[in-house]
Amino acid sequence: MKRLLFIFFILISTNSFCQIQSDKSWSLSIQHDFDLLSKQKIDTFLVYYTYLGPWTNLPKSYNGIPSVWVLWKKNNKYFARNLICDSVTTNNTKIISSRPFDFFLSHKKDFKFRDRFYSMLRKEHKFLPPIPTDGSWEYLYFMTTKSHIYLYLSEHQRTDDIWKEYKWIKPTIDVIDVTKTEINNTKTESPSP
Repeated sequence: MKRLLFIFFILISTNSFCQIQSDKSWSLSIQHDFDLLSKQKIDTFLVYYTYLGPWTNLPKSYNGIPSVWVLWKKNNKYFARNLICDSVTTNNTKIISSRPFDFFLSHKKDFKFRDRFYSMLRKEHKFLPPIPTDGSWEYLYFMTTKSHIYLYLSEHQRTDDIWKEYKWIKPTIDVIDVTKTEINNTKTESPSP
């Protein structure tokens, strides 16, 4: 009986740990489109989006996020698709280069350092410089079945000199810019992968 419970516990923990799932802050239509895409046996995603905040004139159903760019690798090719809130367009897939993934992976240590730094701050009860709430935020998620790394950057962190002292800010800006450049400079593919 103990062995059966142990096997059951292992199965539950491997199935629920680091699953590739949509973010609950996205609109329901984007969550649905992402979940359909993630069921295609893709094990690595890079997800980029901008949160515009509650002060925008977007409908409440958008949750301040009008669209999400999803990048993935399948059959040694790299793709990107823009999931647009409440859109009827289902195929806007682009073939891209591996640059965003390569850049992200080459700076993975910098991003992990950020997490260690935040942990240290919490233990020492210290705080980072304040960030105004009236600006937009950019998010970049790296998702695999084994790990999730979430990066976020306010428009204030991009421009304020005090933030340049933090060693993860420049790589975060760079990886977001590389990702945006790649998705803006590619052509739409006609067949869906």
